[in-house]
Amino acid sequence: MDDETTRDRDHASDRAERRRKRKPRKKREKFVSNYRIEIVRKRCTAVGTCMDFASRTFDMDDEAIAVVSNPNGNSDPDILAAAKSCPVDAIFLFDKTSGEKVWPPRDKRFEDGMDVTEVQDS
Repeated sequence: MDDETTRDRDHASDRAERRRKRKPRKKREKFVSNYRIEIVRKRCTAVGTCMDFASRTFDMDDEAIAVVSNPNGNSDPDILAAAKSCPVDAIFLFDKTSGEKVWPPRDKRFEDGMDVTEVQDS
């Protein structure tokens, strides 16, 4: 065996040993949200703070508008923080059980002439 082959095998066995010593990865938590999420597309200004707070729930589409990619991607406190972080209140949260609006505190959806067809529902 030449030196290069021996070196390659030693390197491969070192990598395998390091893999065995690694701590097992934590499984990603699974959430079941108690919120129904609506996004007023016309209002979204693509700031992206919703993705900062709940990156597994919100994403941006091809038009740089926030969308709900996975309504159960983050915990309810993270989703609420994301909705509260929206500077234009484009994200509405409703309790799935009661149907009551959780956020924003007053209904701004129709104050600037938006209609229901412009709302993306989760």
